[in-house]
Formats: sequence, C-alpha cells, structure tokens
Amino acid sequence: MSEKIKANFSFQSLFWLVLILSIDALIFYFSSQPGAKSASQSGFVLNYFQIVDSLTTQKIIRKLAHFSIYACMGLCWTNFLCTLNLSLRHCFWISILMCFLFAAGDEWHQTFVPGRSGELFDVCLDTFGAILATSCTLWLHTHFFKTNNTQ
Repeated sequence: MSEKIKANFSFQSLFWLVLILSIDALIFYFSSQPGAKSASQSGFVLNYFQIVDSLTTQKIIRKLAHFSIYACMGLCWTNFLCTLNLSLRHCFWISILMCFLFAAGDEWHQTFVPGRSGELFDVCLDTFGAILATSCTLWLHTHFFKTNNTQ
C-alpha cells in the first residue's frame, strides 16, 4: 500500500471496505446454492410479493437481483476509493474493474455448482449495474459532496 493511501485510510474507508466484503460474501453464498435451491429462493421472492410465478418473472427477478447487488457493490467501491483521495477518474475505473472481475469470477465459480451455469450476459448486466451506480455516486461526489479529488 502506498504511503498516500496509508495516510488517507480512515474509519470511513474501513466502513466501505467491510460493506464490500459483506456484499462479496453474500454473492458468493447465493452463487454456491445448487440450481434447485436457487430457483426456490427466486420462487420465495415471487410468492412474498404475490407475483405470478412463471419462468419469465423468475428470470426478471434474477436479473434485477444481479443488477441491483452489483450496483450496490459499485457504490461501495466508489465511496471506498474516494475516501483514499484518488482522482475521480481513478475511482471510476478501479471501481468498475473490481466489480467486473468479481462478476466474471462469480460466473466462473457457478460453472462448478450443480445445476448452475456461468453466463456472459450476467457479467455484462452486473458490470452495467456497477457502471450506473458508480457514475451516479461520482456525480453526487462532484456536485453535492464537493469532493476535492477531481483530477
């Protein structure tokens, strides 16, 4: 770790890092579920919200979950990197890269789980969720939080 990053690491940095690791663990947990159990979890969500259970609605719920959790991850990565006073450009690209790498690794991991498969579309969807959240977070940092690291 460089001296600049060590000097800027704070309680706020630790908070965002713990959130990142928690999201990573949650994703890994759900990705480790065999196909049948994963489908029943999607069915639970449909039943809870009293949505008609069909393959289409299950697929939509799953894709929304992918998009949302990686949007949360992108938000957390961006805020973590901003606490280290990196430039906003670096915050953006590192955040997206970390989310993409985790998404790709997660989809690869799923190829080893019975009844699951790794999908390139899911990696793209995950990355898009991260891009959207990262962009919005950086816009907020620029316009409302007046982050000084705008290089």
